[in-house]
Amino acid sequence: MISDTGLRDLLARAARRAGLRDPDGVVAHLQAFMARRRAARPAEEYREPTAVEWAEFEQHFGKRTMELGYCRRPYGTPCIHEHACIRCPMLEVAPAMQPRLLEIQSSTRARLDLASTRGWLGEVEALELNLVHIGEKLAQVERANAWRPQIIQQLLDMPS
Repeated sequence: MISDTGLRDLLARAARRAGLRDPDGVVAHLQAFMARRRAARPAEEYREPTAVEWAEFEQHFGKRTMELGYCRRPYGTPCIHEHACIRCPMLEVAPAMQPRLLEIQSSTRARLDLASTRGWLGEVEALELNLVHIGEKLAQVERANAWRPQIIQQLLDMPS
């Protein structure tokens, strides 16, 4: 967990980077907002979690590592796609898995050709939909690969 001082420094640095003239004013405004928000919420929401609750929380996020990357669905929510991850918008494909995603795309095209040849219309429809989603995931990886170096450079250029 980040300390209040660490949060203040981080926010002030971000405010300066954004060109704001009064980074301390931004920090003070955020701290006042957080204090008002905490005061308006029930005190029991700020209790320490039980060992069972904490184990459940850790288990949820421990199961979020997938073959192609990470499942980013919120804590406590079920998988609505019945583990058809390639179709799920919550799947964040790791950039290193782009070659594997291309293999899956090639395999899916081969399966689509077979299904078309054999007249399996339901399978054809499902595989065509999978190819659309695979294309979206590939585009997501390409976008991430394009901006990742810029973000890293911006972080390196930030004054400490």
